[in-house]
Amino acid sequence: MKRTFRIFLFAAILAAFLMGCSPLLPVSPSGETAVPSEPSAPPATTAPTEEPAPTFDDSVLGEAYTNEGTFTDAWGSDWSYSLHVPRLLLDSPAAEELNSKIHRDLSGIISSMETAIEQSTPAELCSVRWERVWTDSIVSLAVIVEYAEGTSHYYIYHFDCANSIELDSAHMLRRLGISMDDYTAAVRRAAAQAFDRQYAGFDPAIGGGAAYLLQLRAMTVAAAGNSDPVPFLPNEDGSLRIFPSIGSIAGAGWYMTPLTVSFGSAETGTGAPIQSNSSDVWAAITLDGTGLQVSFESSGKNYPVSGCYADYTALLAANIGPDAYVFALTAGGFVEAVNMTACSRFETFCSMGPLYGLSGITSLEAGNGTAYAVDAGGAKHDLLPLVQSVESGFSAILSGAWEANREGDAFRLRFGEDGACTLEEARQGSRVTSTGALTVLGMGDGGLLCACSLTQPDGNELTAIWSIEPSFGSLQLCAFSGEDVLDIGADVLRFEPAQE
Repeated sequence: MKRTFRIFLFAAILAAFLMGCSPLLPVSPSGETAVPSEPSAPPATTAPTEEPAPTFDDSVLGEAYTNEGTFTDAWGSDWSYSLHVPRLLLDSPAAEELNSKIHRDLSGIISSMETAIEQSTPAELCSVRWERVWTDSIVSLAVIVEYAEGTSHYYIYHFDCANSIELDSAHMLRRLGISMDDYTAAVRRAAAQAFDRQYAGFDPAIGGGAAYLLQLRAMTVAAAGNSDPVPFLPNEDGSLRIFPSIGSIAGAGWYMTPLTVSFGSAETGTGAPIQSNSSDVWAAITLDGTGLQVSFESSGKNYPVSGCYADYTALLAANIGPDAYVFALTAGGFVEAVNMTACSRFETFCSMGPLYGLSGITSLEAGNGTAYAVDAGGAKHDLLPLVQSVESGFSAILSGAWEANREGDAFRLRFGEDGACTLEEARQGSRVTSTGALTVLGMGDGGLLCACSLTQPDGNELTAIWSIEPSFGSLQLCAFSGEDVLDIGADVLRFEPAQE
């Protein structure tokens, strides 16, 4: 049996060496070299001309490592491998430093591959190839490690050849005229949509259920806004090819996924806004180019709805169960929900994200004390059990005991799946225990948005709105609004599972 793992390679263009010739003086008929006579008058003075700016192209790129070949494993199967690592051929300390950086990033992979090839072990095979994109004198390099199981990892570098300096992602964005806020918002939106395309229609009864999907989505969205910008390559049309890490229910739990985002090409806010103003729900909900907005006529207050990353086509407001909800139909055929009752109580509005198990939805309907999502075949899907699945999933993510330490102070949080919450604080020798309830409102840019209502031993009542990023085995907690009961300020307080 013949099996082939073959990747077509980027053909790197090696530097061309140009040969120069010395200028020749004219020769007289006698064979002697003619010497030009002195001019009778000095030449007219001309303004010095500026040297043209040097241009840079693929001639400054080469390869630090190249290895291609085939081998036959112990079972008689043939395999091919291909390893190409780029380098800059520029003679400058900054270029050599970048070459060293690329070597550090790839040396472990190359070493493992050489061992696998020597031992004829196909299970360890991957290919290493590279691409380049030029933006004036700036070359952007992507080294792509492709594994046999179909996943890839991307290493991105930017180098300004004219000024001989490496640019990190933040500096490269400035060169492209893209603000960090616009970039982060575009990456977050693209990452959320990519996750939803993969999992919104996934049956929450399978595997880890809705809780695991909600956790992965919250992590995906939060990671898009971390302090280090998601790596990217510029495209010729002004768009960017980005490489965010998207949560996955299989394997490592994260995989870099290439996506494309554009800036300034699509008009927003055009056309009539979509509005849902139902007698069942006491607020007007409007969707236009600025996003989803909630307006209260009685108070005149308007609130943006956080965590909305899709393109929406329809809204439905309805009372289902004990609470009022707004449902938003996405262009991708998924349905998101906003718990108006809970969000109004804490004046913090956010989407719960997609209701898992639904896809291919074309319209929304209300009736019989509930709401329905209607698919292309006309089948109606009751939204109440799907909402309940998401809300119970939120509680399952956070349930348990968590502890954190900061400058000698200790904090312990205990969340129950029934919403009960206990906060124990040990500060400067004093211990205080507060009790209350935690309400997960939905998702925001930093993870889950949660309202914690606490009663202290003296009867004082406090309400804190937290943004909680549920990572693998930890919670990263930020103060979003309300009372900063943990004195977090603008920092992050990391909680680990408590030792019982």
